[in-house]
Amino acid sequence: MAHEQKPVVLLVGAAGRFGLQIVEALQATNAFDIVALVRPESLSKTSVTVLREKGVKIRPGDFSKDTISQLEDYLADVDFLISLINFTAILEQKNMFLAAKNIRRVRRVIPCDFGTACVPNRRKLYDEGDCGCYTVKLQIRTYVWDLGLPHTFIDIGWFIEFILPQIPKSEGDEWFSQFSRQTYDSENVKVAVTASTDAGEFVAKIIQDDRTINKYVFCWSEEITQGDAYKIAKSVSGYDFDAVKVHVSDEDVHRRITEAAAIVQKDPSQWFEVVKMTSYEYAYSIYICGDNTVENAKRQGGLDARTLYPDLVPKTVEQVAKVFYAQT
Repeated sequence: MAHEQKPVVLLVGAAGRFGLQIVEALQATNAFDIVALVRPESLSKTSVTVLREKGVKIRPGDFSKDTISQLEDYLADVDFLISLINFTAILEQKNMFLAAKNIRRVRRVIPCDFGTACVPNRRKLYDEGDCGCYTVKLQIRTYVWDLGLPHTFIDIGWFIEFILPQIPKSEGDEWFSQFSRQTYDSENVKVAVTASTDAGEFVAKIIQDDRTINKYVFCWSEEITQGDAYKIAKSVSGYDFDAVKVHVSDEDVHRRITEAAAIVQKDPSQWFEVVKMTSYEYAYSIYICGDNTVENAKRQGGLDARTLYPDLVPKTVEQVAKVFYAQT
């Protein structure tokens, strides 16, 4: 007897760490055939080899450079299209979604959101001048709406791994490690967080759920303040983070964003400055403005993933911290 063909999920940007977690969560359902669109120049990369070893079918192609006709060919057998692209390429998704519209085959598209709850014009995207990052995402959402494509917009809050401070290394600290030990405001602003591994499980449930078609879904594990995250970090690791944390004032956050943005506007290839600018924009939105909460996501029309999927019990900050600090 012939086996029933499974729906095909095409992932764009699957070779990153988050992409691999999405792949593993989808595979655990045994409900999909998984395909990854990979740029030809990246086919020999180790991360792509890992995808192959996991049984993911590799489809060579470039979503940002190939023609509409080529993109239509890539999508010819696809039921679900999930975009996990780099944050600097958000607007480059348009041709991919237009191709999906043209072939009238794709059952649902998931644009690259997967971020924190926000409000318009709070975060900037370096190559969009004064246009807020959240506003750029809204442009893509509006574009998808206008095309009439079935879709789901998914945000996942702030990764738990990002709110936990890293232990300083004696041989020299990377910038992000230093950034992780910076605190803001009163350290009492609530932040909705999710374990990166749980985010994949949420996505796997969402795309199988007809209740989420043409909806915005917000995924989260718990809400926690920086102050409480530091207490958990100290309790689990035994390290006194209070002795090494650095408080950054609102004024300093604005100054650092402005300085990095000025460099990037002159030379967009200054990737380190892009990272600094974007990181402080997130810090401003999350820790100072308090945008990234379940309540705010609901105000934006979001469905609460914890309510939709009560059987999915996400990891707590303490559980993630035990793994996080055991690896350092």
